[in-house]
Parts: sequence; structure tokens; C-alpha cells
Amino acid sequence: GRTCDAPVLSMDFYPTLAELSGANLPAQQPIDGVSLIPVLKQSGHINREAVYWHFPCYIGRGEPCSAVRAGDWKLIQKFEDQSVELFNLHDDPGESRNLAQSNPDKTHQMVSLLTDWQTSLSAPLPSAPNPAFDPMARHQPARRGLSQRSTN
Repeated sequence: GRTCDAPVLSMDFYPTLAELSGANLPAQQPIDGVSLIPVLKQSGHINREAVYWHFPCYIGRGEPCSAVRAGDWKLIQKFEDQSVELFNLHDDPGESRNLAQSNPDKTHQMVSLLTDWQTSLSAPLPSAPNPAFDPMARHQPARRGLSQRSTN
């Protein structure tokens, strides 16, 4: 057996299953994922420069943000306060030490990577912080008879 530390996303299943079944994907159809066949056959690696996340709105208890992971590095861009956090996942897999201030070159490189990706997709970005956002609300018990667990 062999292990693979490369990030795998659910969107990788589509091109992987298509390749396994011999299906031809339309050339004009954008495909977000990559085939995992080289890794499954132990004949190669996942051909991906970076992995991106984009949540420009409030989802569950999370706040609006985008993120990019490239190699051992992960950058989180928070839209509420316009801050960024940078982590070296090899040295700090728990993301407890923000290196954005102490590593400005890597921070700039990762911000550029994320910004270029957002621009290429015309990704919607919040224009202003939500004045009703209460960061402490996510730490308070449910109110008005609503359970803390979402049913959606």
C-alpha cells in the first residue's frame, strides 16, 4: 500500500469516474476537479497547482472568506475585517501559528495566487462588512426555540 498526502476534493470524483468508465467529457465543459487515476494506479501524482475555497457569505456559523492551499502553505482571506492568515501546514497542521506578518513574501505570493483565481472566475466578493454581523452569536446557545443543529 501507499498513502497520498495531496488534497483530494469531492469535485475530483467526476473526472475520475468519467475516466474509469471511458466516458468522454465535452471539451467545452469546464471541469473543476482532476482525475485521481494516476494516484489510484500508483503511477503518478495529482496534477494540481493549488486548491481553492470561496465562501463570500455567511454559511452556518462561519464568516465570509476565501482560502488557497498550495503545497504546504495555506492562506485564508477574511472579508469581515480584510485580514489574512498564513499557515505552514507541514510545520503547523493545526493552523495555530499565523505567519502572515512574519513571512510577508509568502503572504504576498499566496494573496496574488488567490486574487488571480478569484478574478479569473469573476468570483463575487462582499463589498462591505455586514453591520449586523455579531461574531459572538456563533458562541451563544440557540434562541427562540430553535435547536443548535441545522435541519437543512
